[in-house]
Amino acid sequence: MTRQPVVLANAIALAAVAIVHGAAGADADRQDQPTFRARTDLVSVDVSVRNRGRPVTGLEAKDFEIADNGVPQTVLDVSYEKVPIDVTVALDISQSVTGSLLDQLRRSVRELESDLRADDRLKLMTFNIRIRRVMDFTSDRSASDAALSQATASGGTALLDALAVALVTPVPGDRRHLVMLFSDGIDSSSVSDPGSIVEVAARSTATIGFVLLALPPPITPAITAARDLHTRLAAETGGTIVSVSPGRNLSETFRRTLEEFRSSYVLHFVPSGVPRSGVHTLDVRVKRSGVDVRARKSYGWR
Repeated sequence: MTRQPVVLANAIALAAVAIVHGAAGADADRQDQPTFRARTDLVSVDVSVRNRGRPVTGLEAKDFEIADNGVPQTVLDVSYEKVPIDVTVALDISQSVTGSLLDQLRRSVRELESDLRADDRLKLMTFNIRIRRVMDFTSDRSASDAALSQATASGGTALLDALAVALVTPVPGDRRHLVMLFSDGIDSSSVSDPGSIVEVAARSTATIGFVLLALPPPITPAITAARDLHTRLAAETGGTIVSVSPGRNLSETFRRTLEEFRSSYVLHFVPSGVPRSGVHTLDVRVKRSGVDVRARKSYGWR
């Protein structure tokens, strides 16, 4: 049984999220609550290896090097495109997302579902000033249309709170977790602070794929700070950021984000020579020149 790195969120921030946004309220159940359990000593790490944007295939355990808190570890095994995926899609439906853009989001989710495999699952969240779980993890390909049909755009944007809720959602130890978040990227309503979200991301098992609307000039200091935070969160979790212009095909972007996540390796190792508590830094490398390696930078272990 695979050990999930333990999610130890900032208790005050996440409690506030639950109270204000009802993440643990009427439309959620106990399945959505974070659990803090270590299962075995086995740690899983998602690793993307690409050459000029194309995935590098055929790598084996001997081709990777991994260090935990600076201590070299032994990679026990490697898999590629074999581990089933749980995809959490979090959609910004604040007042800036209206009309044709909202319709395009509905179409994009439908087309994303067509790329899911039989054992993959999809979860849908929407957020404005409140966060709503509109569809729990399911492999039912007909459920999303009904779930999104009632979505209407209004209100402010609690982006950080939505991200916190998505990151602490537990997934089984034998599955991977991609959080795909669409927004204009400007938070106006969250009770969570950036430092808390970075801590949650560092201790979570999820990879974040941001799909962000490109904003017109002027680029304010607030916009720059938000983009810097998104970049840090993507790097922390081994994820990606895609900036899309209004009118661009969102379906293509959603599907490419999923495909990039799928076409990566899963490494397993048992930590050796390091303490068993706190946040551990990770350094993953490939014994091959000319490749780009992307992996999460840390994991949490209680």
